[in-house]
Amino acid sequence: MRSAELYLGADPPTTALGRVLGLRRLGDRPTVVDEGSQRLDGVLIRRLRWSVGYGPDTTAWLLRPAGVRRSLPAVLGMHCHAGVRAVGGEQLVDLGAESSPRAAWLRAAYYTGRAPG
Repeated sequence: MRSAELYLGADPPTTALGRVLGLRRLGDRPTVVDEGSQRLDGVLIRRLRWSVGYGPDTTAWLLRPAGVRRSLPAVLGMHCHAGVRAVGGEQLVDLGAESSPRAAWLRAAYYTGRAPG
């Protein structure tokens, strides 16, 4: 991460905020890899992965009603780590039998047992 160039904002305050947050410049638009999908309870769940140029790859899940192809409103879910760095956004998505035990535990402890996604 330290080898990536520092973030340069549109103006000095934006640049300063980016430095406080530790942001780095992104290179070209990353290539998003679709790692597959599953249907669960009428929801199509796609797992996506990409690299921002440093650190481990970023993983995200795209959820939408199964069979719906038109544009829909979107929600970006941000997760807590609750001291468990091995589980990220997976705790927001119910993957059924494929959910990791740690993600299920975090949902039970911090999200009343339900995946917000």
